[in-house]
Amino acid sequence: MESIRFVCPHCGLKMEATLEGKPSLMMVFVCARCKEPLMRFDGEVFELDREEFVNLRRKLNPVIGKLLEEANSDRANLVKTEEAQVKASENTEKEQIIDSEKPTVRPLINDDFMQALTMNLECSDVSEFIDKM
Repeated sequence: MESIRFVCPHCGLKMEATLEGKPSLMMVFVCARCKEPLMRFDGEVFELDREEFVNLRRKLNPVIGKLLEEANSDRANLVKTEEAQVKASENTEKEQIIDSEKPTVRPLINDDFMQALTMNLECSDVSEFIDKM
């Protein structure tokens, strides 16, 4: 896990966020104290216009929703496949599977999902990012 530290340019609140994986090139969030929409881009923190923030959220919601649906679908297919393998194994061996040998289920958001999301969202500036949406 990696953490990033930043200061709200609007109210001066010092914040720290712990991230799973490496930080992305651009992050959008809201200040915990003043609720000002902020964007961290290339290590610097900027205030966002509230209208721009609303538009960005509106454009991102369907994209992230679709990516999460795909991840859920992949996970459901994996679970079904693993259940079928377990049943086949039980039928052929007639033995109980020891807990430590049970197949593991991939987490909903894994490294492959995050890598695909990062590649889809990488941009050189905010306008390119918004145009991409």
